[in-house]
Amino acid sequence: MIEADRARLHLLVADDELENAQAYARALRGYKVVVASRGDEAMAMVAELPIDIVVTDQRMPGSTGALLLQRARQVNPIVRRVVVSASAQPEHLLEAINRGEVERYLLKPIEPDRLRAVVDELATEYLRMVAQRERVVELQDQLYALRRNGVEPDEGELLERIELELVRARRYRRALSLLVFPRAPEVEMRRLRVGLRELDIALRVGDQLVVVLPESDRSGALTVWDRIRPLLPGHEPVMRTCPDDGTSLQSLLLLPR
Repeated sequence: MIEADRARLHLLVADDELENAQAYARALRGYKVVVASRGDEAMAMVAELPIDIVVTDQRMPGSTGALLLQRARQVNPIVRRVVVSASAQPEHLLEAINRGEVERYLLKPIEPDRLRAVVDELATEYLRMVAQRERVVELQDQLYALRRNGVEPDEGELLERIELELVRARRYRRALSLLVFPRAPEVEMRRLRVGLRELDIALRVGDQLVVVLPESDRSGALTVWDRIRPLLPGHEPVMRTCPDDGTSLQSLLLLPR
């Protein structure tokens, strides 16, 4: 990872032992590092600062590391999460996994080079996820602009948008459902989209009509189907959800392998 990338990211180090916190901050020089010596102090920083990566002790006054990571994820769903702890007790590890969904659980003492390598790896992943999220937003803006001007995007653009929505659903654990009509009924796409939201996608893929519903679980998909049912008399969709029915475009669209 290059220094310019490190300089873009805000990193919170939380440890009630000041000597440890200062050592971690030195090892992570190049990032925008802030240090907290209490769990409640770290909680306040998460609320006030745009934190991208958290490196925390598990046992601190004011809060556990697991609770801190849980709060950090509520503020920033893609924040990267590391626990550095002297405790290898199963209950502490389980709390970090179940509450904070920790990505790395490192035992003290930790070598500075090892800590830096772990954080650099997570930072690289974080920047990749940010770029993917920005691409999703960019595609959404392009689709909205096209539709405002009465122009329908082509199939290639819509398939790329679906791929990015799948990436977002997998990485950020967001709901995503599809209504798949194996034999595409004859319906004017513009009329169909009247019953959909701006972020929804409707297109034909081969013989199939596909309606993609970002941020919708199975219940939300049923609500959409009830709304557009009058436009598709005599047709029933196959409902697919990510990740329950698949995580790839091929599996969700019922395409042959």
